[in-house]
Amino acid sequence: MFACRHRFSSSAALGLLFALWLAAPGPALGQGFVWPAASPPCNGTLQACLNDVPDGSFIWIVNANPTLSELTGGSTSILTLSKSVHLSAASHINPVFPSEARIVAFFSDPVDVTVENIGLRNGGVVLFAQANSGTTQLTVRGMDLETSESGVPGAIEIINEGAGTVVVDVAENHYRRFNHAGMAIRLDAMV
Repeated sequence: MFACRHRFSSSAALGLLFALWLAAPGPALGQGFVWPAASPPCNGTLQACLNDVPDGSFIWIVNANPTLSELTGGSTSILTLSKSVHLSAASHINPVFPSEARIVAFFSDPVDVTVENIGLRNGGVVLFAQANSGTTQLTVRGMDLETSESGVPGAIEIINEGAGTVVVDVAENHYRRFNHAGMAIRLDAMV
């Protein structure tokens, strides 16, 4: 089952939410980390940071032009999410990932994942939920997707093949395509 909604947000509202998050006691809203950082868990690749932070963490990207080596170690163009996480650009940073980088997630348990304010060139975001109970929250917001290579579609794909509920928030994304390249937003659910 899918539930879609469109949200309006402003910079002032986001700033207020960030201030409230900083003032909140304990990890109720998740711990916050900056990548890249000088100390663990986010002092290596972004993939290592995602793997090592606690479930429910916020990760703010402060590198505007990360290389594939900085993202994944260079062995793949796929950045894998495996837990509840909020991955976003830090304030006043507009990170653009290398060409064909993809953010991919596969979840068999209910999660809350947000990917926002990241630029992808000839890449995309694929979130695959297979939870059989509970509610999974998937948010893709403020992404800057550009596709110029034919056969390499820039895309946001959210697929649910479980019996659980998936709440999807896809909003305020920017899409550009050149040279007859494909561009898609796909929501797919088990019937």
